[in-house]
Amino acid sequence: MDGNRDGLIAKLSYKPVTEPGTQVDYNATDFVLLSMVIEKISGLSYEDYVQRFVLDPAGVKTARFGDSWTIIPGRADLYTNLDITPDHRSLQVRNGESVRDGEPVLLKKGILHYGQKSWPDYMQSQAGLNGTIHDLINWEAALDSGKLIKADSLAQMERPYKMADGKDDFFGLGFVVYPVAGPGSISYGGGAAGWRVKVPDQHLTVIVLTNLQGAQPETFIADIVALYATKPH
Repeated sequence: MDGNRDGLIAKLSYKPVTEPGTQVDYNATDFVLLSMVIEKISGLSYEDYVQRFVLDPAGVKTARFGDSWTIIPGRADLYTNLDITPDHRSLQVRNGESVRDGEPVLLKKGILHYGQKSWPDYMQSQAGLNGTIHDLINWEAALDSGKLIKADSLAQMERPYKMADGKDDFFGLGFVVYPVAGPGSISYGGGAAGWRVKVPDQHLTVIVLTNLQGAQPETFIADIVALYATKPH
């Protein structure tokens, strides 16, 4: 990863790409490009634009931009049950150079304090906003009330992308549409480790935040949904 955004874009221009709609890749390039568009049109930095036009209107009051080394008062330390390198900055991986290429190594005993590797400021648009459960509650309420975007725009974000062969992908626009908590449920999550699932026909959203990488809340969040879900009348 290049320390300079222009350097990264220059490197990416040499990377091979497939025809649109033929392959799904998990990457953050699109978020970086989107932040560049926002800055160009608005004349503001990405962080200032998000604060003024997204977080403030949503009532998200305590969220702060920063990587794992930024000092943020009240933030929980991060732990992992996956094996890490001696410098405590990245995961040990079996049969590959990165977690994408191989399998993370599960610790045989205990958990470790873990300072996740930092990233450049220009990556803040894909992973750099730290918040609380109260911030996320206000965020979800603002989305559902139409305070941030129109209902039809939100519906488009939650709709699976249609591949060239006519099949639905499990990604929407920023959301994951595979049924973690049953058909029609919409999720996002990851990191270390949180998960959110929305069940529209139940008017129910469940959010789980942990500070333990490897906790895999997506594997048990459906059970939490089941505790609160009501049968349609």
